[in-house]
Order: sequence, then structure tokens, then C-alpha cells
Amino acid sequence: MKSIFCIVVLICVVAFVLPACYKTSSSLAEFRYRPDSVKLGRLSGPFDGVVTDATTKTPIKSALIYVVWTYSKDDNTLSSNNLNEHLTSTDSRGYYFVPMSALSSDKTITNVHLIVYKRGYVAYRSDRRFSDFKPRFDFAQRANRVRLNPWHDELSHKKHLRYIGKGKLLKTLTVWEIPKSLESNIQDKSPKSSVQISQLLNIHDIASITHYQGSFESGPLGNTPNTTNYSSIHFRAVGKSESFDVALRVWNNTLSIITKQYEEFKQDFKNATETIDQNNRSMTITSKNIYGITYLDETKSTLFLLTCGTSQCKSLKQAQQLQQAIQKRLRSQSL
Repeated sequence: MKSIFCIVVLICVVAFVLPACYKTSSSLAEFRYRPDSVKLGRLSGPFDGVVTDATTKTPIKSALIYVVWTYSKDDNTLSSNNLNEHLTSTDSRGYYFVPMSALSSDKTITNVHLIVYKRGYVAYRSDRRFSDFKPRFDFAQRANRVRLNPWHDELSHKKHLRYIGKGKLLKTLTVWEIPKSLESNIQDKSPKSSVQISQLLNIHDIASITHYQGSFESGPLGNTPNTTNYSSIHFRAVGKSESFDVALRVWNNTLSIITKQYEEFKQDFKNATETIDQNNRSMTITSKNIYGITYLDETKSTLFLLTCGTSQCKSLKQAQQLQQAIQKRLRSQSL
């Protein structure tokens, strides 16, 4: 009799506990809970983070934060009614907060997307990058860091709208871009940059100068794709904070345009120290977490911006050595 009772209890446990466990696991996400954690986040939220300008590092106020959750019913059916949207914006510190989505008893969250949108910038999606539409792996549920790249005229509004996606609230935010996407027959694929940036700086250069022994992931910086006039490469230290990263941006255009951009950098970085040679101008930037060098080569109408985190470059001298390696390769490369 005692054995029969134990079997009945075991059946009850299996019948009630396992479905409960299954329901909970369906809310786990592929993204991390925090940038510095291996713990997985939850699709239901809540979400928070800070939005900054990728170039100036300053907080972006009033950036729109759009979140959409996708639900399925217990019968595994999906419909337009199974979408839940939430819209908020960043404060003066660039901070945003999205509360947890309510989960009704007959529905399960199957997916969630977070989009950051600010006119004058390339949008940000939590699941993929704008540069190549490939999956994004640096999104985190809490303390997320979003760096928006300024918009420039060579980018395609048509591609941008396709990247952002659809949604009732999104349509009202992006309606101004629709006429611009129809102004000219812009190809969805951006032309390859004439600047061979991958040949200017590589992982071995960094390791030989900074003596860093860890590994890097490399690719285009942020969300801005390479074009005929702009190219970038980001060396992200695997498993490390942003202060271990190295990035290089290169602009190649008419001298008047490049000089104007250099002057804008000069205004943005108030503590920069400028050096002027015969045909070159450069600025060194020192802050708490980063060393930066902006270099204008007037003979080639090319502008460079090298940034190296202070945990990677232990001194400004190491950042300058990286810049010298870039200039040495530049002499042998026809831009």
C-alpha cells in the first residue's frame, strides 16, 4: 500500500512540476542578463541601459525605445493580436527603463525585440546589426550599452526602414523616412570602401605593442556600414570590458569635407591637444577610459580616428605607436 501511495505522489510531481519547468524555460532568452554576466536574460524583461553617441561618447536624450513582445497561446497559434508593444524614451543621462511584460495564463512569450531610434542616427536593434544584418551578440537585458552612429547621406533610407522593421508604433516614428527612401533608386548593398582598412591595423599589431595575450573579435564598428567614403574596424576583446577594445575609423573624401569633419572633432573634444605638420594635422585625446588620436592627411584627403581603451593601451605612447604603424602601412597603400 505504501508503494502504491509513493507511485501516485511521483506521478503527481511529474504531471505538475515538469510542465511548470517547461513554461519557465520558454521565457529564457539567447541574450545575457548583464554585459558582464554569463547568466541568460529573460524575454519578459525588465530592460534598462544607456544610449550614447558612438563618436562623442555623450548621452543621447529623448532617444525612442521601442519594445515588442511576441506571444503564442497554449495551442501554439500566433497572430497579430499576439503582439505587445511598449514605447518610452531616454532621459537626460541617456538612460532608459522598460518594465516587465505581463504574462497571462494562456500565453507564453516566444520572442522580444528592442529598437532604439533617434532622428539623425542609425537605429539600433537588439537582435541584429545594421551594417550586415547579421545577428547581434552584445545585447544585454540589464545595464545594456547602446552606441548610436550619426547618420550620413551615403546611407540608404530604404535599407534603414527594412532594418528597423514593422509595427504600429514604429510606423508613426519612421513615416518621415518613407519619401526619402523613394527619392532615388539606391541599392540595398553599400559599395565597398575604397579604404583598405583591414590592411592598416590587425590583431598582431595590437598584441606586439600592448602585449595583450587575450583574443579579439573584429568587424565593422557599431551599426554604420562601410561605404566608398567611410570604413571602420572594431577589435573587441573577448570576455573583457569596453576599455580593452581598439577601434579605427577612416574617412576618405574631398579635402574641404574632411577638414570640416576634423574641425567638428576639435569642437567635440575640448581637451584635445593639436599638432600641425606641413601637410598633416593631428589631435591626441585623453580621457578616463580611452586614448584617442585623430589624424588628418591633407595630401590624401583622409581622416583617421584611432581609439584605444586604457586597459588595452596602458599609456598614450602605446596609442601613438599604433597610429605610427597605421601611417607606415598607409604610405604603401594607394587610397
